[in-house]
Amino acid sequence: MNHTRTITRLLLTMTAAVGLSAAALAAGLAAFAVGSIWWHAWTAAVLIATLAAAVSLAPVVPGILVGGQWAVYGHLAGSVLRVLVASMACIAAVLAFRAPPVQTLMLTLPLYFVQLVVEAVVVGRAFRTGGQVG
Repeated sequence: MNHTRTITRLLLTMTAAVGLSAAALAAGLAAFAVGSIWWHAWTAAVLIATLAAAVSLAPVVPGILVGGQWAVYGHLAGSVLRVLVASMACIAAVLAFRAPPVQTLMLTLPLYFVQLVVEAVVVGRAFRTGGQVG
C-alpha cells in the first residue's frame, strides 16, 4: 500500500466528513428554525470538531508511514487525543466563549462519531486491501 495514497485519502475523507456532517447539522437547524442559541452552539461544535480532527491525525500519519502495528497504535492514540481535545474544547467553549453547554455537546457528538468512523474505515480498508498499512 502506498503511504502517500493512504495519508491523502485519510486527510481528504476526514475533511469531507467534518464538512458534510457540519452542513447536515446546519440544514437540520435551518429546517427546525431554532433560535440563535443553537447557531452559537453549531459554530462552537464545528470549531471543536475541526480542532479535534486536526489533532487526532498527528499520531495516525506517522503510524501509517511506519506501517504494520504502528498504524494501529497511531489510530488508538489519535482516538484518545480526539476525546481529550473534544472534551477540553467543549469545556473551554462553554467557560470562555459562553457557548450553550447542552446544545454544544449535542452538536459536537455527531461530528466526533463521524470522524471516528471515517478514520477507522480508511485505516481498516488500507489493512484489508494491502495486507498492512505501509
